[in-house]
Amino acid sequence: MLYLSPCRRDEAEFIQQNRRGQSSLWPYAISGDLPIVLVRVKELEHIELVRRLLTVHEYWRLKGLFADLVILNEDESGYVQTFQDSLRDLISMGHARDLLNHPGGVFLLQKDHVQAEDVVLLCAVARIVFAGEGGSCTVQIRKKGKLIKTKVDSQSSLHDRALKATQESIQDYRVEVIGQSMGHLLFANGYGGFSENGEEYIIRLQEGMNTPLPWINVIANPKFGFQVSEVGAGYTWSQNSREYKLTPWSNDPIMDYSGEVLYLRDEESGESWSVAANPKRGKGSYTVRHGQGYSIFEHFSHGLEQSMRLFVPVVEPVKIVELTLKNTTDYEKCLSAIYYVEWVLGVAREYTAPYLVTEYDRKCNSFFTQNTYQEEFAGHIGFLTVFGESVTSYTGDRTEFIGRNRSLADPLGLELELLSETVGAGLDPCSAMQLIFTVSQGQSKTITFLLGEADNRQEAEKLISLYGQSGQVSKAFEEVTHYWNELLGAVKVSTPDISMNLLLNRWLLYQTVVCRLWARSAFYQSGGAYGFRDQLQDVMALVYTTPQATREQIILHCGHQFIEGDVQHWWHAGKGKGIRTKFTDDLLWLPFVTAYYIERSGDEEILEEMIGFLEDEPLKEDEDERYSIPFSSLEQGSVYEHCIRAIERGLRFGEHGLPLIGSGDWNDGFSRIGPKGKGESVWLGWFLYLTLIRFAGVCDRHQDLERGDRYRHIAKELQQNMELHGWDGGWYRRAYFDDGTPLGSSQNPECQIDAIAQSWSVISGAAKTTRAKDAMLALEHYLWRKEEGILLLLTPPFDKFIPNPGYIKGYVPGVRENGGQYTHGAAWAILAYTSLGEGDKAGELFQMLSPIHHARTEHEVNRYKVEPYVMAADVYATYPHVGRGGWTWYTGAAGWMYQAGLEGILGFTRQGDKLFLKPCIPSRWTGFRLTYRYHSTQYEIIVENPRARMTGCQSITFDGDNLQEPVISLKDDSLVHTVRLIL
Repeated sequence: MLYLSPCRRDEAEFIQQNRRGQSSLWPYAISGDLPIVLVRVKELEHIELVRRLLTVHEYWRLKGLFADLVILNEDESGYVQTFQDSLRDLISMGHARDLLNHPGGVFLLQKDHVQAEDVVLLCAVARIVFAGEGGSCTVQIRKKGKLIKTKVDSQSSLHDRALKATQESIQDYRVEVIGQSMGHLLFANGYGGFSENGEEYIIRLQEGMNTPLPWINVIANPKFGFQVSEVGAGYTWSQNSREYKLTPWSNDPIMDYSGEVLYLRDEESGESWSVAANPKRGKGSYTVRHGQGYSIFEHFSHGLEQSMRLFVPVVEPVKIVELTLKNTTDYEKCLSAIYYVEWVLGVAREYTAPYLVTEYDRKCNSFFTQNTYQEEFAGHIGFLTVFGESVTSYTGDRTEFIGRNRSLADPLGLELELLSETVGAGLDPCSAMQLIFTVSQGQSKTITFLLGEADNRQEAEKLISLYGQSGQVSKAFEEVTHYWNELLGAVKVSTPDISMNLLLNRWLLYQTVVCRLWARSAFYQSGGAYGFRDQLQDVMALVYTTPQATREQIILHCGHQFIEGDVQHWWHAGKGKGIRTKFTDDLLWLPFVTAYYIERSGDEEILEEMIGFLEDEPLKEDEDERYSIPFSSLEQGSVYEHCIRAIERGLRFGEHGLPLIGSGDWNDGFSRIGPKGKGESVWLGWFLYLTLIRFAGVCDRHQDLERGDRYRHIAKELQQNMELHGWDGGWYRRAYFDDGTPLGSSQNPECQIDAIAQSWSVISGAAKTTRAKDAMLALEHYLWRKEEGILLLLTPPFDKFIPNPGYIKGYVPGVRENGGQYTHGAAWAILAYTSLGEGDKAGELFQMLSPIHHARTEHEVNRYKVEPYVMAADVYATYPHVGRGGWTWYTGAAGWMYQAGLEGILGFTRQGDKLFLKPCIPSRWTGFRLTYRYHSTQYEIIVENPRARMTGCQSITFDGDNLQEPVISLKDDSLVHTVRLIL
């Protein structure tokens, strides 16, 4: 009922034949959300079986076990209605009389009224099927129990043939470690450090040592990818990292479970181990190299140098696992390589495993797996194949491979000479393939495994054929490294702060593109969805490297705006299922980012692109959000019209003349400040002001002069109201509740001050100069804990505050948005300081927020715990976890840190075909260099600071010629130009 059982082999034929999904159950009032028990009867003599199962069903309900009991009347005698009436009478006399056709109840169906394909569906999805002619309920359960026992006995006989691993190796190999010659590491901390060129983070796992928490890499192309931790754990997805996982995702930082493992076994001694450190760790150290687009695992044991390289091609939906072994002994070694995959092909294995069908094709050495109970990805197929050696044996039965009461750390399959070659439906599904081969003394051998997914079998076989060609795997890896070097090489910086160079040149943009835009998944969240405000902010960081990506994202988001002007807060690609809310900042990011993109790229043509709207029933007054699948409207509008509609929708103000906060602004946790439609947001006021000012210029250039003037007039009124009602005396307030109670005020016992209300008063340019400076001084005094290396989002954190601000109180005080460091918002303070010309503070804060400076020593690593090479969304501020990193990789902090470093501190800003230079650097810097690739032209920018200034421009030359101002006209002339600026 609740777990996979070998008794489902009885229904293997139906599982294989089924091609329908859950929605095909709905016409029969069956939701498919609960376990289904099917009983098939056709004669009056079978009614006793039904009576017994009704009693069992009643007992289950009493014990809190809810299931749908489906009775299928298959009477073909001509007296169908008589038998149907008898069944209905039987149901009406018992507990189910009020449960007929209700969830967790009883469903009575006549076969004549059920399509043949739906009979197959019912048999396929039922956890257990009873047949009228099969005897009593007890007899049928006993028969199924014998099937289970037969399976266990079969495993025992296989176990008898298992190889007995010796306690000691045949030869006491001299321990050698590949990673000892790693070279000098930058910011080495006892666990690892950066390679000298900054392109890899190299982790050295000494024997018995692990990183404090999983240190992963996210590797993907726009449609396919995987994540892998330092011990080799992780998961793979295709199309959508949440909705269509190929293998299991786990966010357990202690177990760090994986559904994909590559084992090696010495066929002479019987010893076995995994190539990565988990789940079956070998002796000696492991070296892990996380790079952009790949990870490499290196290990030496059993006389073998072992290297495993994992990557995803630039386009194709395949994961390539390239294993290279070098025999360092003076004799030939006979080995087995066993690759194990636990399939999901959907959201979660516990839901999909009963419907997975495995097949092995000997002609192409390949496993194929399909989920037959699938709608959105119906017909899609997962596959596993190998090149370089032939498959010796295989199994599609996870129970056989792992064994009873065992785990992947010590699976039974590693003790078997050969696997049973069991495949099909009704199994506990997996794919395990064994290759037996030899490696001569002093020789190397490379074996390549390919894990992938395709729309159908034909496409899968094409991919297998493509990568089976000689040299194709090496070519694919070269394309991956070339792609990332090109994308990340458009802007290169060299500053006195080496950690800034590492982040700006490689890791921040890589994190933004591969994780935020493509994967939309990481260790701590497997979201898969697009966030309206999220990815729009992310692509702002790409305007200098891949402006086309920024353009495409803007157009994509236009298509998720309702005709009323509001937008989907988040949605999944494909059907577009998502959530409609009353968040008031989401929609405004569309005109904000569009204006930013046009200003940076000069691409006014984007405004003419036509995109459709969405339609759905608007949210009711008492409805904060709704999850649905809206439909595409026939109404279309240009990007300009989409932006205008968003702004007009956002021009809703409260009694203080400030924007309404709705069910939240940028801080989603403020969900109860304005549920009655009267609460106001001070932060949103700054954001709306800047949006109006910037988009007014767009309106002017679009010859919509009246609207541009109107927006400037509204912005001016808003500015006055912000100063009148937003100022608290020493800093700016954060919001007003429905009843007029201020938040972020000195009169509040909790959340007296909020960081983003201060930083955006400066970024927006709307606050009075003296107040803006005071606001940032207050931020520094109350929120910047320099001795602890964190900048709080707000303080004091919420705990007992009345009125209730929303779900933000659900977080422990001092964690995440509730008074911890929320790095996304903290990065805005850097931009605020650069706007004020305070380069020392901006540089200090950038360095403090850098993950590298949270993990410079082993002691700091053990406090911070998470990866030192990517941004963390949050850092804890509560004892005893002060300084501990939280959610990493999947955070918008990466994109904003890039903007803060490049545009804010280094002062590099492109506006159309002109380059503006306005550095705001720490006074201790003697200068910096920056290289910018503009189409075919390269600009070498040298900034010198002989007088220890933070900003300003004493002189500037272009190819030796003096310029009047730090503005360079960009030309695509295939030359190298030199710009020299002296502060």
